[in-house]
Amino acid sequence: MRRVAILVNAVRRILLTDDEPLVLQAIARNLRRHRPAWLLDFAQSGSEALALADRSSYDAYVMDCRMPGIDGIDAASALRRRHPQAACVMLTGHADLSLAMQAVNEAQAVRFLTKPCAVERLIEAIEAAIARHDNALAQSQVATPISAAAALGRMALERLPFAAFRLDLDGRLAEANDQGRRLIAEADVLVADPGSLLRAADASSRSRMETVRRRVASAGGTEIMRLCRRSDGAEIAAALLRIDGAAAATDIPASSLALFVTDPSRHGLPAPAALAAFFALTPSESRLTHALLRGLSLQEASRDVGITVTSARTYLRHIFAKLGIGRQSELIRAVLTSPIMFVGDVDAVGATDRARDA
Repeated sequence: MRRVAILVNAVRRILLTDDEPLVLQAIARNLRRHRPAWLLDFAQSGSEALALADRSSYDAYVMDCRMPGIDGIDAASALRRRHPQAACVMLTGHADLSLAMQAVNEAQAVRFLTKPCAVERLIEAIEAAIARHDNALAQSQVATPISAAAALGRMALERLPFAAFRLDLDGRLAEANDQGRRLIAEADVLVADPGSLLRAADASSRSRMETVRRRVASAGGTEIMRLCRRSDGAEIAAALLRIDGAAAATDIPASSLALFVTDPSRHGLPAPAALAAFFALTPSESRLTHALLRGLSLQEASRDVGITVTSARTYLRHIFAKLGIGRQSELIRAVLTSPIMFVGDVDAVGATDRARDA
């Protein structure tokens, strides 16, 4: 039960390695048809696979035994030394008992398959590798003092009423909560390309998202941006921030990106009354905060709330003073990362009794 709570909802990332591009294409085509939720990365040599594994985390590896340079067995063995939870499925074009024994003994392969193999057998082998990876990672977390905090963090991630993603600094998808996985599957706001790069689905939003990603990855901080739904052009609010200083004992890189996407048509934001109660805001301040959370500009939010832009700026200064912040992006981040987000669109009992317009 512990393993399921920690890992079963993580995005499944598979690294396929073969020196023949046509083989990689055929495997990818079959896997995407039967397991569309899997995110596939590709390498054409053992050294390239090791480099990708050092940069990103994978749930399973599929590797050809015979490749120029570092062959598959040596690469899989190196993977196990560098990443003890790594689980590999080995492929070969020739049935060879000695090679199979070498793959099992040296590389600790989960399965040894002869090419070409039925897609059902390959999927079964990959799922066995995922199970071994999950079990090994869960055992390591049980033995690690921070495992309870890591488990709580992942459980909290799943409770968020909006889409949340963890990316590496290059924008490759590493993890997503349930809302995030649904958003990717719909391919209306965000898509994950074959290299697991997370991109805006709408062409007009793509360059904007990439510019913000590069800026935050380089300089840090938090930035708010708008993404468009491809189906109807509706604007969706998103916040991107850099996270530094992950504990060395976790499987999370020292630096990564967190992306939060709020789509009011899919899930509720905290009601203004709940914002008022939690952050000690007046009704007007809470309504303004709610409008900004929905992705409106300050001018649009003032019209939505029914106040002048000058009044909106005054209320915003009051909000900043109460929360100890100085920028609108920090306000969005403060709300999105607060406990109130775990309960979604709630009604705050007694909020109006404690909040009064100045």
